[in-house]
Order: sequence, then C-alpha cells, then structure tokens
Amino acid sequence: MARPSSAHKILEQAALLFAEHGYSGTIMDDLAELAKVNKATIYYHFKDKENLYEEVLVRHFIALVDAIIESVEAQTDVIKRLEAYIKTFALESSKRRTLTSILMREIAGGGDKLPNRAKAQMHRVLMLVKSILDQGEKEALFVKTNVLTVHMMVVGSLSFYITSEPMRKMMVSSDPAVQNSFQKSTVEELSEEIYTMVKNALLNKKES
Repeated sequence: MARPSSAHKILEQAALLFAEHGYSGTIMDDLAELAKVNKATIYYHFKDKENLYEEVLVRHFIALVDAIIESVEAQTDVIKRLEAYIKTFALESSKRRTLTSILMREIAGGGDKLPNRAKAQMHRVLMLVKSILDQGEKEALFVKTNVLTVHMMVVGSLSFYITSEPMRKMMVSSDPAVQNSFQKSTVEELSEEIYTMVKNALLNKKES
C-alpha cells in the first residue's frame, strides 16, 4: 500500500484539529507536529491557514454531496427520493464526523469562515431537496412547503445527534426507555424516524 502523501496527512490531521478547536483555535505548530511535517511543508501545499481550511471543507463536502446526489438520482419515485436524501445524508454524515463538527461550529459562529466553495456544495444539496419537493407538489403528493425548513430539520437534527454523542452517553434518566434512547439509539434508527416524520408532514392528506 502506498504511503499517504504529505498533503493528504496534513488534510486529515487538519480536519481533526478544525473539528476539535475550530478555525481560530487551530494552531499550525500543532498541525505540523500531528502530521509529522514541518510548517514549511504545510505552506508549500497550502498557501495559508485559510486555504487549508477551505480545502478541508471542500474535500469532505464534495464527497458527502456527491454520495447524496447519486443516491437520490438513482430513484424516480418521489417518496423513495426523499428517503434516499435523508438516509444517505445521515449515513454519510456519520462517516464524516469531523465535517459535521466543523459545520456545527460554523453554524454557531454565523458562518463567517465558511468558504464560498463550501457554500456552493451546500447549495447543491439545497437544490436537490427543492427538486424532490417540487416533484412531490407537481404529483399532488406533497403539500407546498419551504425547502429551507425541510432541509434544516434534516440537517439540524442529524448533525446535532452526531456531534452530541459524548454528551448523550453521560445523560441520565429514571425512565429506562429514555435512557436507552440517550445512549444506544443509532444514526440509522434516527434517520428512519426523521424520514417518517418528514414524509408524514409533507404528504397531501387529501391525495394520500
């Protein structure tokens, strides 16, 4: 197996640092130590910290968004397309917890460091969701709704769930069912519940 390039190692370690400490809290000296390179190598591959941050986000976003679009476009039935969007987002986000953590930090900070190329990937997903909702409305299966509301329900719920895992494991409840939900529920189970709730909310009851 070929050894990872220095640029690849830098991107991998940078993603971990940005996820844990945010943009401002990530120190290039720490990155150099973790990636086992000198700072000159970092700046050789990435001209500055801002460029490095952009490359980390875009790299992960493209992989995430491509997977979601591919899954949705494999379906023609609008209900199946909705299901593919939600469940693929859940699965792929759980594989990219560093991206999810960085995204939550950006949301909390107002998105002031979010690069335009990363925003473009987010826009691709939003347009995909719009196409699903438009299809459902055209077929008289879905009620008219706001695309951003639906997307934020999905993204917000799943992102919070993924990033809150350490906190959830510490939560205590006198109700065994609640305690089990805190500690043992899976991303797959949550995505099924979210899919069911969103689908039921969208369905045109006059037509269903």
